Amino acid sequence: MISRSECEKLLYDDVKELSDSDLFKVVKTVHFFKKEILQKEHGDVSDILKFAGIWKDLAQNKVKIFENIIKERDKFSEGRTVFD
Repeated sequence: MISRSECEKLLYDDVKELSDSDLFKVVKTVHFFKKEILQKEHGDVSDILKFAGIWKDLAQNKVKIFENIIKERDKFSEGRTVFD
């Protein structure tokens, strides 16, 4: 198995001679890949809460709050959260 440092070196070697615009495209692609492909899917929170006993009849506005908490928790764990 290839080590993390070896993977990083391979990536660096692949991008170090790219033009600025091409490098920016690669960065955008990596960000998209991380966000849309590798991100864990939670599914519909309303469906999940149906199995959560007293939470099964939670009002939609409260479900939205719960969804936002989950999203912010995920952002925080990935180091992407923004504090106001």
